[in-house]
Amino acid sequence: MSLEQLDHPDLPTFLEEARKEVAHTIDLHFGTQDLATRGAYVRVLVGQLSNLTQVRDDTLRATLRHLDDDGGHLERYDELRQQLMSVLGELDERSAGVGPRDVYQSRPELVAKLVKDLAAKVEAYDRYEAGELVPFLSQRCEPGTMERLGSQAVKDFQHGPSHSHAGHPPADERSRLGKAVSAFLDRLDDSPDHVEEALADEGEEGP
Repeated sequence: MSLEQLDHPDLPTFLEEARKEVAHTIDLHFGTQDLATRGAYVRVLVGQLSNLTQVRDDTLRATLRHLDDDGGHLERYDELRQQLMSVLGELDERSAGVGPRDVYQSRPELVAKLVKDLAAKVEAYDRYEAGELVPFLSQRCEPGTMERLGSQAVKDFQHGPSHSHAGHPPADERSRLGKAVSAFLDRLDDSPDHVEEALADEGEEGP
């Protein structure tokens, strides 16, 4: 089931499906040897994770910030988030505004290494989120909170960023205006939602 097909999910359900979508994109990337298709999956992956990171900031991180005792999870979240965003930002820089073939054209070994590094960061964060963070919040929050945050996650995801903005503060610490400016800039060079869309985009340095 895709995120678009979810009907009023609670936050744990939304995040579970989001993790599956990202993992599927990573698997598809490594499952092809065609460099243009791999480049297309890189662009899709950048958009997926950039959007999902903002959703997580606005739901998970914002909730942790308002707890009297976060059990050390805010620090752990920020640590894993930063590790993931540092690699995602590099991939974003190498894939933004270029055709899918060009993503792997100049330094294919570097891009392949970055994707492998990103996959490892994603796996580490996902284990933490599913096994520790979400269960902790589910126990600490009042009844109905996970359902409310699930609705917020769906709304945020529909209007989220398509680039990493790695140098910015987490989304829950940014103003509404700051998020709007980021979203406007993203529209100037939007990461594709699907690989077919990415392959159709030759970019500024396309073949």
